[in-house]
Amino acid sequence: LSLGHAAFMAVGAYGSVILYGRYEVPFLLSLLGGGLVAAGVGALFGIPSLKIKGFYLAVSTLAAQFIIHWGITHSKWISGGGVYATIDTPKLYLLGWLLDTMMEKYYLTLVLVVLLVVFGKNLVRSQIGRAWMSIRDMDVASEIIGVSQFRYKLLAFAVSSFYAAVAGGLLAFVYYMAANIEEF
Repeated sequence: LSLGHAAFMAVGAYGSVILYGRYEVPFLLSLLGGGLVAAGVGALFGIPSLKIKGFYLAVSTLAAQFIIHWGITHSKWISGGGVYATIDTPKLYLLGWLLDTMMEKYYLTLVLVVLLVVFGKNLVRSQIGRAWMSIRDMDVASEIIGVSQFRYKLLAFAVSSFYAAVAGGLLAFVYYMAANIEEF
């Protein structure tokens, strides 16, 4: 159970908006970049959480929520600082095409969700997914047969943070048209 995924959504939203708005990175690459930044942050917060389970894991992820929230609101480079910490998104262009109606943004979101679901389904069917299932079912037995607990648990933190970040980026661009810390 993770209570800190809203923070990783915020990292993805701010990362995507900063890449797209300030550095003029194309939209899809800015979503990917925001996701990768959040995956790194998720892995960083995942390292101290690898040895704990249950309620204590939920509390440690909640700590990530508070730390990331504080970092975003107090960083002038990320959000300009201040209580509301809002960055408006510029107009959304995808491959040179302006997406300005809600229907176009809906279809963009739908396509990205389908692609991420297919990727996730294939990931679960791979060696990584089998390692995750062995850790979930019986972590001691999976460690005995050679599954690296550290590697696969950290990868699970990173992948789940990536998915949350892409969702946060889409939320900022498609629904709110701004990255606002109060939404996360």
